[in-house]
Amino acid sequence: MRFYDTTNTKKVLLAAALAASTVYAGGESHRLDDVVVTGTRTEHALKDVPVETMVISREDIENSHGHTIMELLSSVPGVNTSISTDLFGGNTWRSSMRGLPFYTGYGLILVDGERVHGAGQSGGHGEFGPGLNQIPLSMIERIEVVKGAGAALYGSDAVAGVINIITRRTPDEPSISTEVTYGSYTVVRDTTGDGDLEEADGDRTFRKASVSYGDALNDRFGYFLNYTYEESDDVGADPLRSHRHSLMKKWDWDMNDVLDVDGKLEYSDYAGRGGDRTEDSKRFSLGATYTPQEGHRFRAGGYTYLWDFEQGPPGNPHGYRYGDISYNQLALTYTGYLGDMHTLSVGVEGNQQILDYKTENTHTDDDGNDVITVVTSDEDIRTASIFVQDEFQVVENLTLVGALRYDDHSTFGGELSPKFNLMARLTDHTTLRGSVGKSYKSPTIRQLYYDIPYRHGDSYRESNRDLNPEIGLSISSSVEQWLLDDMITLTAGYFYNSLEDMVVRQEIGTYEGLPLLSYRNIEEAVTQGVEVMSQFDLPGGMGLDLSYTATFTENKETGNELTYVPRHDASGTVRYFIAHHGIGLSFGINGMSSQYTDAANTNYLEPSVVANARVMKEISDNARISFAMDDIFESRVGERTGSWFRGRSLSGTFTTNF
Repeated sequence: MRFYDTTNTKKVLLAAALAASTVYAGGESHRLDDVVVTGTRTEHALKDVPVETMVISREDIENSHGHTIMELLSSVPGVNTSISTDLFGGNTWRSSMRGLPFYTGYGLILVDGERVHGAGQSGGHGEFGPGLNQIPLSMIERIEVVKGAGAALYGSDAVAGVINIITRRTPDEPSISTEVTYGSYTVVRDTTGDGDLEEADGDRTFRKASVSYGDALNDRFGYFLNYTYEESDDVGADPLRSHRHSLMKKWDWDMNDVLDVDGKLEYSDYAGRGGDRTEDSKRFSLGATYTPQEGHRFRAGGYTYLWDFEQGPPGNPHGYRYGDISYNQLALTYTGYLGDMHTLSVGVEGNQQILDYKTENTHTDDDGNDVITVVTSDEDIRTASIFVQDEFQVVENLTLVGALRYDDHSTFGGELSPKFNLMARLTDHTTLRGSVGKSYKSPTIRQLYYDIPYRHGDSYRESNRDLNPEIGLSISSSVEQWLLDDMITLTAGYFYNSLEDMVVRQEIGTYEGLPLLSYRNIEEAVTQGVEVMSQFDLPGGMGLDLSYTATFTENKETGNELTYVPRHDASGTVRYFIAHHGIGLSFGINGMSSQYTDAANTNYLEPSVVANARVMKEISDNARISFAMDDIFESRVGERTGSWFRGRSLSGTFTTNF
């Protein structure tokens, strides 16, 4: 392991510890009675869930200064978003959980428990990886973040954890809400590496407007509708505009005392980067829950997701891509509450991913003529799965959870994934959690399924169909302590991830006169570290949240650290709500140490300290206005010297609820 830049790192951490930071959580920042489902696929109060889980609630979303899911996640210990531009239409590259990146599939992204694909709608990861900013915040009820190996319940990609984005529920009575946001920001770069920033020409703005309506027509049928429009300028030398229309409809129908039916329809229309990128996505799901008697529940459901895209324009040095990717799933699960000691879950699933698109490479031949080469991706990938889980309450204060899943992948064959969790209530206010589990990850579309090399900027990339899936071992433990009638929560934990056959990219030659890079499995990579978090909800409207993560990574083959993982990441939140005047205030800082940008560990980003502030005023019982300033001192790091990134941002939001 290498240590570097320790003086600057200490300054970063000291600044973060003194101030405290990233999101205004308003009121109560942790609701221990909130019900969560992702960690075990069964309902638990947050205080009693056996698996390490954090929740970003609807209240947190409404009171935060965040404009994207990435911004909300920036306050979660173990989640690093330091390279993200945190802007609709910007990129979400380099975001990671416990040292492993989302954009190559080490964290599983779900929407309402449904696996998603396609990510470019919010500056995601092109056609090959899942993205976090899939849907607008106005559609979200809560976000559940589950840490540790999740393959035993969810299959491939749940290596570092699972993020489940749960959409708004249908209300019990007529409800309408609106939200309008307008903001402006600078785009800057450091061309010399000495901290002197150059500002790009042109005004940069972002806008967002949403309206939601829901109602229960009778005692058995309810529905919810949401429409959101977003637009912003790209983070680059030119202010290229992106916009998105999003629509969601949900309904719940209690047909009788034993059968419930629910459904959801989502549609998104995106055009971005000055018209060079268009995307349409459609998601439809339908499910039924059958409860023949108390303690026994059957759930049957399915969904289909179609992502149609065009990323260009023709002649683009990154390749001109067009076509679609679809994802379909059918599932049947049984949950049985067997007495007071056992909760049994059994499920079978069938997944299908269909790739049907092309990439056009353009290069100039020796005679000066443009030559176009078409790269095809035409695959039908299927997975059949079965899983079983038993939650065993050994005694009143000790719960053991064992889970086992078998996946049969059409490319890689069978894979068995076990997991074991323990939760011990040491006292009425102290809880210990631990887990150990196996995880695995299939290589990405680009790593496997392109038929010839494809252009990517100043190089070509070549897929490798001989890659093996990555196999991981995850171990984690944490202790949670509540004080002063749960007004104070203290959490400390350790995590360890070991990955065999991790896929890396390396240069293997040249193609069409440019470097040719391909993919191969390395022997082993390791990430490990500690996470510490404290939450204080004090009388009089005061609140303070602090978190710190230390992450150590190593490529066992070279001894180098993995890229884009800061050794130290410290943040917090200081907030004050003056109830008599209906005013909320917050100020914060997020500090990160250096992080390497290349596998050889020769280049790295400098430490950064990002400060944010927010003020909120309740105008009436049904309306409020807020103002936010992000990156006050324009200290967010860019990906490299000379690259453009978002600087200081000012925004205002007006919200109504009836």
